[in-house]
Amino acid sequence: MNCTCGLDDDCVNQMKFYTEIHGSQPIIRFSIPNLFVGCSAIDSVRLSSIECFYNQSCLNEIRKCITGLSPLTMDTPVLIINGSRFLSNTLLGIVINELMVDQWNVNIEYERYYNQCHTLQCSYTFTTRGGIFYVVSTIIGIFGGLIVILKIVVKIIIKLIRNKIRARIENTNTRGKS
Repeated sequence: MNCTCGLDDDCVNQMKFYTEIHGSQPIIRFSIPNLFVGCSAIDSVRLSSIECFYNQSCLNEIRKCITGLSPLTMDTPVLIINGSRFLSNTLLGIVINELMVDQWNVNIEYERYYNQCHTLQCSYTFTTRGGIFYVVSTIIGIFGGLIVILKIVVKIIIKLIRNKIRARIENTNTRGKS
């Protein structure tokens, strides 16, 4: 896939080693399978896998390409496939999402924790989803509460209205007597 970062931000190309011949196009010496380079280093890493590092012949090809450029010798051992729960062709983005943790070893020692912290009290909260009885009783409780509130509010409103009516009647009676 040939693309340019100027036209496409998500552009990635397979990582390759080239042999340069003066005056002509470079020739591809070796393409590293499922290892990519792109506009963003993060995108390149997330879309790549390190399956080549589990394969001796692939490592040998990389070694030939690198040592041909420098006089250094490299001793690169192959990664052990059984040493991880991830397959050799697992994308590094997936490995990163799993926090690069192969296995969580959980060893909880409550007694040691409480001895160290000298806690006086321990409590926990247990959250469950409400069943049908919980839902029905909650709805009845809400309506029951609304009815009680309405009874109180209506009584207060009726008393206010009666008091105003009485005040008017008394006003008209006192005006009529004078």
